[in-house]
Amino acid sequence: MSHSDWPYPGARWWKFDFHTHTPASSDSYWARPGVDLSPEEWLLRFMAAGIDCVAVTDHNSGAWVDCLKQSYAQMQAQCDAGTSPPGFRPLTLFPGVELSVQGGFHLLAIFDPSAWKSDVDALLGTVEYQGTPGDSDSVTRKGAPEVVDALMRAGAIPIPAHADAESGMLRLGEGNSPYLDANTIRQVLDDGPLLAVEWRDMSNALPTCVERQASGLARVLGSDCHSFQGASAPGGRYSWVKMADPTLQGLRLALLDGNGVSIRRSDDPHPAPPAPPEHFITRIEVEDARYMGNDLPAAIELTPLFNALIGGRGT
Repeated sequence: MSHSDWPYPGARWWKFDFHTHTPASSDSYWARPGVDLSPEEWLLRFMAAGIDCVAVTDHNSGAWVDCLKQSYAQMQAQCDAGTSPPGFRPLTLFPGVELSVQGGFHLLAIFDPSAWKSDVDALLGTVEYQGTPGDSDSVTRKGAPEVVDALMRAGAIPIPAHADAESGMLRLGEGNSPYLDANTIRQVLDDGPLLAVEWRDMSNALPTCVERQASGLARVLGSDCHSFQGASAPGGRYSWVKMADPTLQGLRLALLDGNGVSIRRSDDPHPAPPAPPEHFITRIEVEDARYMGNDLPAAIELTPLFNALIGGRGT
């Protein structure tokens, strides 16, 4: 059953790519001279991979946010008119940006689907990124704690990008110590706004000096797609996120639940969410009840992901 056609109430599992790039990133394949890629082609690639939600996180730029949203709206309008483009399936875009932060690490900022390029631009101004949009060779003038605070005030979710790899906030140096300044990392972690990190390899250890603070963070996975080839192609790396609707608030709650509850990774031993059982109760109707007020008959819609009814004492 397609997760985009889930007919039951409550939360479902969404296939989420937390980290992607477009031609707006100067190190992407599509930014090369002579290489053309349309927003529709980009969208169709993620649709073909079965992705339900995708964060658009170019290096220090939101240049492709609006054109992707506009292209998707046109495709959706065609679908509504009965002339669906070949390969079209529902896809929720989460505007965002991959910031190069003072101190030498990358940080994803993920906005609600209602956001636009102007929201990304405003954030870049607030954190004082004055490098070339699309490049990652310059950093914000604001320090890491100030950048994270700016993201929170802008309504975005901060997620350190590829935190255990190059340009990662928690990558290891010698002796299991962090490659970056430990005090900077502690400042970011101790303030408490982080809910998750993008983590490439679950066998990688956390830096010992911040293990306590970082161990409770959800560890999500994104493709970091710079081309349509190899492991970073759409569908190569992703996370499953359990939420009722694809919104920033739903994502925030899922990240709070964390791995094993509302977050699964494509590299988990059994990554796919369990299929609905063959037999389950979808609806309960109550008639002629003595203590249920005047709203009878009452109907309760159920879901295969929930198997309990809880009432007051004596019910």
